[in-house]
Amino acid sequence: MNKKNMTLSHMIDVAEACIEVENQQSKHAIMHAAGLTEEELDTMWARERDDYFWSHNFGGMNGRAEVLKGWAGGLAQNAHYLYRLLLKVYPEVEGKEPRTLMECAVHMLGSSIIEVAEDGKSARGSWYTPGVIFSTLNPEQAREGIWIWERYGNDFVKEGDEWLILSQHVCNDYGGAMDEDNWAHVAYDRMTKPPRPRPRPERADDGSLPGAPWAPMPLFYASYSPVQAPQNACPWPAPYETLVRDENSYCLPFAKGEYAITYPIPEKPMHP
Repeated sequence: MNKKNMTLSHMIDVAEACIEVENQQSKHAIMHAAGLTEEELDTMWARERDDYFWSHNFGGMNGRAEVLKGWAGGLAQNAHYLYRLLLKVYPEVEGKEPRTLMECAVHMLGSSIIEVAEDGKSARGSWYTPGVIFSTLNPEQAREGIWIWERYGNDFVKEGDEWLILSQHVCNDYGGAMDEDNWAHVAYDRMTKPPRPRPRPERADDGSLPGAPWAPMPLFYASYSPVQAPQNACPWPAPYETLVRDENSYCLPFAKGEYAITYPIPEKPMHP
């Protein structure tokens, strides 16, 4: 935004918007670590419009109903499934909140770049987020700790005096187990060798399998691999006049399907 064309009052409004947007994203990081996604959507996301968007490498969800069912509902469903398994190993956790027992996903927030629209009705922000995830019980029935490097791209809208989240685009650049000796070599092995079989999950009491209830879709952001070209599906925001979903929103990559990709597999090893 060109400050030469801004009044002092406008500058103050922009400064306040940046602070509020930073605060909201920090609250998201704390609530996500506690598994309180449903509470986050109820208190921190837009109330006057339904065109929510949430995404990760595997795909995205459009609309309030899909985000509530797929993101919040999927995480809660996984937590309740794992809770039944956890009780068999740690009976002392009976009666405790399943979502906070599933895992602790701690996201640090850095490299924030925030752009407030010229009309003052929306803002866009990007963050880099190195973090760690600790799980009490993984699919192999063991404790697990992994590290992750991800990027956030969020759209915010102003409703009354509040700045609320409208969309969140999450790009995982890479992550791995904390006991890996060489993460780049592990990435190469994953790309060139068949995946290690994982135990088949037990069915729930109603016969369903655990997992988020969204339909399979093309991968549109790939984590690091030795042959993956650099991507920029979550760029920092540029100055803009007003938020338009199909033009300058973080919904755009998924809405247009521009990042539907697959991992390239080399025909032969790239090293002796």
